[in-house]
Amino acid sequence: MRTAGQNGIRLVAVSDGYEAQIWDEGLLAASRWWPAMPTLTDWAMMLRLARATGAGQAVKLPAPVEAPILSESWALRRDVFEDTLSLLEVPRYRIAAAIAVGALPLFLGTQWVTTATANATLTNARARVLQASDGVRRERQAALANLDEIDDLLALEPYPSQFAVMTRAAQLIQPVQGKVVDWSFDGGAVEFSVQGAGPGEMDATFVIESFEKDDLFESVSAKTLSQPTSVLRVHASISRLPGRG
Repeated sequence: MRTAGQNGIRLVAVSDGYEAQIWDEGLLAASRWWPAMPTLTDWAMMLRLARATGAGQAVKLPAPVEAPILSESWALRRDVFEDTLSLLEVPRYRIAAAIAVGALPLFLGTQWVTTATANATLTNARARVLQASDGVRRERQAALANLDEIDDLLALEPYPSQFAVMTRAAQLIQPVQGKVVDWSFDGGAVEFSVQGAGPGEMDATFVIESFEKDDLFESVSAKTLSQPTSVLRVHASISRLPGRG
């Protein structure tokens, strides 16, 4: 890295050609390299880029200067903090820094107002939702309390429900194509009549064996009524639910 310039434009002779450099307050703003001495047209374009010529001013090619090679890069000679302070010496950078510092409180204040407004809106919306759903939440709590009471009452019942018994009985008489024509349920016992699909007698033995094999029924008995002969009267005890005494 060669010696840095300060302000303006210069033509530097380098080992492999020539380099035009535009410097601004010690910072390299632009550069262009040519393998041979640049023409007057090339130099005029660099002057225009550097805004170093006025209207009607004659353009002439300068003599190349020697810029000694430094032992270390000029960009690395100072730390970042020193470089920043040096930038503040440039008027336009100083103005930009002042604007940035002045705008920071405004930016932070705007962000705070935005955040506070959003939080207030969210809090109000949550309050409205809670107020609107208050009745529903109370009803749900009451329903859950009633459900607990119902579960406690059902836990005192030692036998399956009548609906469960009736459903299972209908499944067991389905193979004989029978239908229940009357029903009597008294907790631990059930008595009902089954009418067959035809005029002949129903197979009482098959019905008794089917019910006895099921865990829901015990002590099953059945008899055929005299009139009509297609009706079978079934009596059975209901097994207690496990753990219900």
